[in-house]
Amino acid sequence: MGVTLGRLPRVIGCALLAGVLCVGTALPASAERDAPEVQPGALPPDVAAPFQELTGQAGDLAYRTQAAHRLIEIGGEDAELALAASLGPAYRAEVWQATLDALNTTRLEMPRGDLPDVLVGMRRRLPADLEQSWAAVLGRYELQRIAEELEVIARDQRAPLEQRRLAIIGIGHHRRAFAATVLMDLIDPGQRGEVQGWAFDALATLSHQPHLGRDRAAWQRWWDRAGGLNRTEWQRQLHESLLLLTAEQRAMDQRLRDRLVESQRQLYRATAEEDKPAVLASMIADAIEPIRNLGMDLSRRRLEDGGVFPEVVRTALRTALRDASPQVREQAAMLLGQLSDEPGVGIMADRLARGEETSGAVQRQYLLALRRIPNARAVEPAYEMLADRALQAEAAGALAAAAQAGLVDESTRRRVRERVLEGLVDVQIPRADIVLLLGRVLSDSDREWSRVEGWLDSSDDRVRDAAARVWAGAGRPLEALARRCDDPVIRPVALRAIRERGDQPGTLLAIALKRPEDNAADLELWHQALVAMAARVPPARLLTAIEEIRQYDADTRPVRLDMLTRAIERDGRPDPPDEPYLLLLLARAETQVLANASDLVVLDYEAALPFLDTLRPEDRDRLYRGLTAAYLAEQNTDKALDTAKLVLTDADGNPRPAANDDTLILAFVEAISRANAMGDKALARDTLAGLRELLGTGIPAELGLRLADLEREIDAAQDPPPAPGNGNGNPPAGGNGNGNAG
Repeated sequence: MGVTLGRLPRVIGCALLAGVLCVGTALPASAERDAPEVQPGALPPDVAAPFQELTGQAGDLAYRTQAAHRLIEIGGEDAELALAASLGPAYRAEVWQATLDALNTTRLEMPRGDLPDVLVGMRRRLPADLEQSWAAVLGRYELQRIAEELEVIARDQRAPLEQRRLAIIGIGHHRRAFAATVLMDLIDPGQRGEVQGWAFDALATLSHQPHLGRDRAAWQRWWDRAGGLNRTEWQRQLHESLLLLTAEQRAMDQRLRDRLVESQRQLYRATAEEDKPAVLASMIADAIEPIRNLGMDLSRRRLEDGGVFPEVVRTALRTALRDASPQVREQAAMLLGQLSDEPGVGIMADRLARGEETSGAVQRQYLLALRRIPNARAVEPAYEMLADRALQAEAAGALAAAAQAGLVDESTRRRVRERVLEGLVDVQIPRADIVLLLGRVLSDSDREWSRVEGWLDSSDDRVRDAAARVWAGAGRPLEALARRCDDPVIRPVALRAIRERGDQPGTLLAIALKRPEDNAADLELWHQALVAMAARVPPARLLTAIEEIRQYDADTRPVRLDMLTRAIERDGRPDPPDEPYLLLLLARAETQVLANASDLVVLDYEAALPFLDTLRPEDRDRLYRGLTAAYLAEQNTDKALDTAKLVLTDADGNPRPAANDDTLILAFVEAISRANAMGDKALARDTLAGLRELLGTGIPAELGLRLADLEREIDAAQDPPPAPGNGNGNPPAGGNGNGNAG
């Protein structure tokens, strides 16, 4: 297609018509290609080796870029196929960056084949940090059809703004007058504000005239001069503009660098601490941009060092939000955001609402600040920015914070929901901020909660964390989080939420089965969540969970005791005590046995004694046996025998048949041995005699032998040494008979 230089009329009617006839932003059939899928084994060895280096798991960016350069040097259809394949969705952005860098820096002829068309199609999945590299590669091809196809998208007012933005960036890297024609049309006041801003930036890239900024009249004067040049004159003009721009910038940079060094030495380092805020404010307001940047840098360091920011500095930073330099505005917004400066964030919200800020980098800092301090005036601009891929994550974070603060009305919630869901089509792993935002705008009954639950199992840690936080914060059933408490990312979120509001038995059992093994903070959270839930679930389900907790090798007695105590004390003692309450008392008493807290054990058992009829026979047996063991631990043999009699004799007082392995009898045997070992032969004899009397004549042979052995051990044990004296039972001279000096 021929192109007439000068003020080009609509000579691209065919291409534009093709774009209009296509659905959405789809290009003509030849305009874009999906990246091919290539297996290294299908390539010749000399191509397969660098292709594997480029796309493999190992190697940094420089290593991959070198491999891409080798493919360009090899050339031919197979190498072009490999380069195109490396730009496919199967590979990481680091691989794409390496291929784009190689294509942008090669001095050889640009590879062809399907590679240009694959690059055009790549725009639909292009990370923000690769946009300029991608556009520069397209510009290096200098293919008229590519420029025309990008024009179709750039002009299409029905196309998504993100696609129009990328097309405009791409056009700005084409060094032909045709590209300038398109961009001059797009700065027309009738175009959308965002489109005009992108077109101004693209013109600056194309022409090397950034000083013209957003001055439409200045650009028209430039175009009046340049539009009539022939091709050779056009290229010479671009080259001379670049040389002049480079020379001016180098000279200015050197002069300002010298002044900045002097300024830093004389105005800040030598300034007394109490006067430094005033110096900072002066630097931030300086007429020379590098000095303002120095003031921003010193302010950032002050913030990192924990320095205070008096009002004089904050005021200067707020004023800098309207600075002519995007870099200064960006740093001011970053600092005010990190300072959580509410007036400053209010200014940012107002500038967004009025469309006064056009720099994407500055807008990003605005949105990050609005995460900390949500503002209702920024809700609508943030909603619009959801369509901008470069700002989508930050916009989502700001909207999520606003929704959580109650600043998003129901109508906007619905619009946000729909826009987010549109952006999730064909997305396997969403951004964490998008997950958080979607959860904040869903209603309780929204079916999309199933999607959020699915993200709890994402391979991306940030996505799982976001899904868990939004699930917990939205009041969703907590069992879904509890089942995933073995995930160290989800665990702290889940345990905090369960500690605050967990009340379902299934949730309690799920976390009981997932004790943290290697994190003290998580282990404490686990303990707190279990204890908190103990007061919210039925006693029977609580006891089931406690039985599961007992299975761990670690000592879980403290958490079990705390759980039982919380459950026992949650409503006070019922009057009269019911079976669930009594079972909790029994369980706590049995747990306290491990602590040798016999007095506390006895208190719990004795509290249950008057209400035995409420318990099942097997639980009454538990009580008698536990209480007997507690009395034995207290060396209260009489009470121990009286209680054991209720187990070991029938209703008529006749001994029941004894078993060699009866735990109650073995508790007596252990108590006898312990008393004898401690030298209390009298206690040992009394306990043995009481046990024999209790068992009567029906003692099994094995048990009888064991009791006989105990008796011989008692007889063989030495008596306690006599009290110090003169051998005749009298105290020594000067004594008072109790071992103390008179």
